Amino acid sequence: MQLLDADLVQFLVFAWWVFFLLVSVFLAVRVFEDARTRRSHALAISPGLWLAIGLAFPGIGAFGYWIMHHSSIAARRDEREHAAV
Repeated sequence: MQLLDADLVQFLVFAWWVFFLLVSVFLAVRVFEDARTRRSHALAISPGLWLAIGLAFPGIGAFGYWIMHHSSIAARRDEREHAAV
């Protein structure tokens, strides 16, 4: 007895990849837009490079960007930079 039809499995795999691609592009574009609005960039990574990182490594790129710019780690770095000025 076959659990799932082969056509259904192919469709589900295709739908998963389309969904993954759309989410990846969405994350990369959001990271790019946020990076463009910042005056200072962590590690001097340009918005265009963040876009490339986000497209090449969607989840990891967005998580890395968040850590460097929006987490408490980034807040401490920003405090040190403002204190030095």
